[in-house]
Amino acid sequence: MADFYIDREQKIRLTPFTKDHIGPILRLMNQEGWYYYDDKELDRYLKLKEACFTLLDDEEIIGSIFTTNYGNQAWFGNIIVSGKVETEQSTAVSGKWLYRNKGYAGEMIRHVMQILGEKGVKTFRLGSVPTAIGAYKKVGFQAESFTTAQEAFLPIEVGEDGPGLGEHITVEEMTPEDLVNDVVRIDETYFKSDRGNLFRELYQDSIRESCLCLKDQGRIVGYIMIRRRTVSKEEGRFAEGPDLVYRLGPSCVLPEHGLGGFKALFQKAVRPVNSEVEQSGMSVKMYVVFPQNGNKERIYADFEAMGGSRPERVFTEHDHIFGAKALAKNDELWAYMESLGFKQEYFEQTMSVTPGEEPGLDPEKRAGNQTLADGEGIFASATPGDKA
Repeated sequence: MADFYIDREQKIRLTPFTKDHIGPILRLMNQEGWYYYDDKELDRYLKLKEACFTLLDDEEIIGSIFTTNYGNQAWFGNIIVSGKVETEQSTAVSGKWLYRNKGYAGEMIRHVMQILGEKGVKTFRLGSVPTAIGAYKKVGFQAESFTTAQEAFLPIEVGEDGPGLGEHITVEEMTPEDLVNDVVRIDETYFKSDRGNLFRELYQDSIRESCLCLKDQGRIVGYIMIRRRTVSKEEGRFAEGPDLVYRLGPSCVLPEHGLGGFKALFQKAVRPVNSEVEQSGMSVKMYVVFPQNGNKERIYADFEAMGGSRPERVFTEHDHIFGAKALAKNDELWAYMESLGFKQEYFEQTMSVTPGEEPGLDPEKRAGNQTLADGEGIFASATPGDKA
């Protein structure tokens, strides 16, 4: 793919993402507070040959945009524009951004949408933090649902294995055959896209003892994966961050086994993680992203608990999302994770656009809903980076 100039006069251009870009992009992520990424997380996009790009000012790396393409839908992630200001002494308040508020993110999104649209992608999705919702609306994205990112210090006390599911229910280590024959099929049922290639990479990257299947009389009815990550953070920054992180997800359980099935999987999956943590002597956290019901007052309370003000302005134009169908499973999962010590790190609004649709169309009538995930089975996303 050829370079694409966003501003030829200023030498601002997009170029295909390469292995040489991983280090500088990780540093940009670190500056944004995304310290739970490492080179493996970014190298996966290269292995999968995804349409990912690096934003350059002449030869200086100043941003990125990543995608994960599932054929009928694609997800954006790691959309970054450098927060660099005019002088070393100035800040975003006292000085001026060199690269932000100039439309670069929107131009990156439009360019990549055109590329993937020519490959047959119909619907594009992303997870937006509250302050970025307005920027994505300018590119045509509309609100769909909420997700929440949770974190907890390890080790986690999870109690006894198997919360009364019956003798015919077992939790077993996932095999490559399980992955190909059943896990990918279950995921496609609820995610609405074939994520086989991604899952094969995640499986290879996961802790084998924490990559498990839930079986009902030998039939796979759920799964969970956990992988280990090195923390990417500069010396002296994010002192509150852990030394090591674990990422929970993806995880999906058939609705008839629900939260009980997830508990059985999680309890067994976390035990080898706990053992590693206890032996390491390091500060360690686990991160997980899962669906959250759009309860306005609870979201406001959580937002204020994190030190922010009530995001009235952000949500005023999206009030319809709070009337969306709420799943009892989401509330039960929320309560369970909190009981284990998980706390909300941040929440995001899932947004989507299907080019060619009527702007402002009711979400229930949008063609994008043909690929909208069924949250009844989904307990954890694959990665916070692209909400896959």
